[in-house]
Amino acid sequence: MNAWELTRFISDAATENPLLEFQTEQAPHLPLLGKRVQREAAGVLGVDWLPERYLREERSLRGELMEQIPSGYPKMAQLRYLIENLDERGYISREVADKVSGDVLKVLQSMEPAGVGAVDLADCLIIQLEREKPVDALAIDIVKYHLEALAHGHMSYMMKELRVGRAALQESIAHIRRLRPIPANGYTDGSPQENYALPDAFVIRTETGYKVECPWGKRLSLNRDYDEICKSDINAGESAFIEEKRRDAEQLIRFVHQRRKTLERLTRYIVDAQREFFLNGSGDIALLSTKDLARSMDLHVSTVCRTIQGKYLYCEWGVFPYRFFLARSVNEEGTDSSASIKRVIKELIASESADKPLSDQTLVEILGKQGIILSRRAVAKYRDAMSIPSSYIRKNG
Repeated sequence: MNAWELTRFISDAATENPLLEFQTEQAPHLPLLGKRVQREAAGVLGVDWLPERYLREERSLRGELMEQIPSGYPKMAQLRYLIENLDERGYISREVADKVSGDVLKVLQSMEPAGVGAVDLADCLIIQLEREKPVDALAIDIVKYHLEALAHGHMSYMMKELRVGRAALQESIAHIRRLRPIPANGYTDGSPQENYALPDAFVIRTETGYKVECPWGKRLSLNRDYDEICKSDINAGESAFIEEKRRDAEQLIRFVHQRRKTLERLTRYIVDAQREFFLNGSGDIALLSTKDLARSMDLHVSTVCRTIQGKYLYCEWGVFPYRFFLARSVNEEGTDSSASIKRVIKELIASESADKPLSDQTLVEILGKQGIILSRRAVAKYRDAMSIPSSYIRKNG
């Protein structure tokens, strides 16, 4: 859930829940940008709060999925067929799915964003739930057998059918509501259009370093008149209604607080890891993967991926998607961290055995273990760009 989605979600919740107080957020005071605005930058930002000026690049879901197809995949045509026939939600119809092998559909459903390639809403949610460890079995059962009851808020019915207490049920329901029901959200259909990015985090340079602010949702709180409402002359039905709304409000406040806390931690780690870029607005992007972030923050990789999905960061050099700072995936044309990747490839080849030089495929596998996902063709391009001959020539001279 990015900043736009979060603010809309909170606003809708506050409209429906009288015990929620929500004040419109204000972005931090933004200094003028430096002279250079890197790729992904949203134009020149002034000190005024003008969300419409945060222009972002077009992000085609189909394009990103094509980049994730494994090099040399034997059923490439079938996989491309599925990708080309995704609907506006990122779902695939059962009719289309039946035309290809089941294992091909599984490959599509293993891609990012999580949930893509699902045949319906329940399938989309289950794909996401099954990726997480530990698996929330209760949440999966709710989605599989009681999705309609969940939509209508039939708590008592679900408690009886699933034989669980209210607290456990509410926890799994909260888990389900944090998932992305429409995986294509945040992507374009590939047609020319303007898109706008509202930064989820702001990295502000200070005299002593950098300050990270994630303002969205900070002004969400429980209605201060709650105690007075409870003390007023109300009947049992009204009391039960207020208590339910209080629980819903507190649950949402906890979720928003945890989201902000996780995003702030993640952003500070990225700032530290990419300090050269934040200082100068140039230089190589250091090699950093989602696995690195997950390990350092003691989180699951899927949590990190979900945290950065569709989110943007503002700094004095521009507005950048979080994926700009990560070596999660590299396409055939290379990325801004290409110099760092070349350096790693060069070091691996320099330390290889003269009798058994590393093939491009072996380099792909070694780099993959380091969180750098490249095709064999891309490795060959990097190697050729450094005038390094193939493994056959390196062995036989």
